[in-house]
Amino acid sequence: MPQLQKHLITQVPREIAEVLAPSIEWRCTATRITAVVPNLAWLDVFQRYAQQCMEQYALHYQRSLHVRCKLDAEEDSEQQQTNTLDSWLQDPGNEFALTACHRIINAPGIEHNPLYLYGPSGCGKTHLLHAVAHAYQSMLGDESVLFINGSTFVNKDAQELASRKQTPLRDALDNAVLICFDDIEHLASRNLAQEELFHIVNTCLENGQQLLFTGPQPHNHIHQLEERLSTRLGWGLSIGIDIPMLETRIAFLRQLAGSALDDIAEKDLPTLIETRAPDMRQVKKLADRLLNGEDLSIHQDDISFDRIVSCVSDFYTLRVGDIISKRRTRPITLARQTTLLLARRLTNHKLESLGSLVGGRDHTTIIYSLRQAEERIEHDSTYADTIRILTQTILG
Repeated sequence: MPQLQKHLITQVPREIAEVLAPSIEWRCTATRITAVVPNLAWLDVFQRYAQQCMEQYALHYQRSLHVRCKLDAEEDSEQQQTNTLDSWLQDPGNEFALTACHRIINAPGIEHNPLYLYGPSGCGKTHLLHAVAHAYQSMLGDESVLFINGSTFVNKDAQELASRKQTPLRDALDNAVLICFDDIEHLASRNLAQEELFHIVNTCLENGQQLLFTGPQPHNHIHQLEERLSTRLGWGLSIGIDIPMLETRIAFLRQLAGSALDDIAEKDLPTLIETRAPDMRQVKKLADRLLNGEDLSIHQDDISFDRIVSCVSDFYTLRVGDIISKRRTRPITLARQTTLLLARRLTNHKLESLGSLVGGRDHTTIIYSLRQAEERIEHDSTYADTIRILTQTILG
């Protein structure tokens, strides 16, 4: 922001301004001015030489000044990884999973062993896994929990275990009360890794150790996962977790972003969440961007119908001309309804205008198409994911 930089340069000693000013990223919204500095050293310099004068400048324009250190933001992100059940936001799509997690904390290794949680990215599987682990560590110490990541297990751990030597990993396996295995899908078609995990599961079940797995889909749907391993996973309890509802994601954003949401009107929050944060992982990223002072409002005038129809045609591998034509084959009709729904959400086009853009259809036909698309979102989770993916693609 040239005006902010200019004011800073005129208010602090020249030798300080020459090095301080280029290091700051300025971001402005209707009520906030945010100065983003790269590290704690620059934060100290800013607070010593520039904070007071820039607060007065912000106050003159009826705004508040916020200073954000990138290092602090990274630490905040790391702290968010220490998830607990107390910080879990209950939602109709995760109530059963939450109950089962409480159960394996109260009665480890007795019921629901193994416990397998599955669902799409951003639904909260890893949060629950870490929350259960945190509960065990609080009661029994850090050594009571062993974390295993599917990718690391395939590339390193399985070979180490296959040597049959007494290694730190094998010691950790022997001593752990809870074994958490995240992202089991990485084991698909990896014979050695599946062999070693099969032995781990058998040993842990014999010893009464609790097993907790996560994956993107039911264990018996993971491609090229051996039947005997899938059967072992099925001996316990498998629970699907859905993407949290809009209201839950809004509550989570409020929890993380706090006053950084002051610039966003209440009526605009649902649209912001639906377009920018389709899952909980994206909500965290959205909160961080808001805290850094980014303007994330959707400027509908900047989103063209051409961009929308182009993204949809690429997704469905159709020609743009097919979507805007009068053809009514099933794939084209679905793509056309998707295009109309996204255009209605992301642009200022009226119904009559949308009708003219897809073959001269009247507004009654457009209303019917929009209703069909909305109903499909409610009853078809795969289509709902498609809308989320396309929205993110269109917004860039």
